[in-house]
Amino acid sequence: MSQNLINKPVWTYEDYCVLPQDFNRHEIIEGDHVVTPSPTPRHQRVLKNLQFILEAHIRSRDLGTLLAAPIDVLGANLGSPAGFALHP
Repeated sequence: MSQNLINKPVWTYEDYCVLPQDFNRHEIIEGDHVVTPSPTPRHQRVLKNLQFILEAHIRSRDLGTLLAAPIDVLGANLGSPAGFALHP
């Protein structure tokens, strides 16, 4: 972990890799360590239904692969999507 100009710790991907594997969601966003609790069951049910619809659309048009979050994405600021598609 390095420091920025105001002596605030700047988290890196290497710092993220050694965080505990607990039931919280750990993210490094613009150098800050952000921790949020796991999603609720209702959230997961809505997500599952949405993924089912998106997967059918993506496959029928050969648009790529739908991946569910969380997933490590380096070098991109995607915010906090529930999922995204990789183009073939």
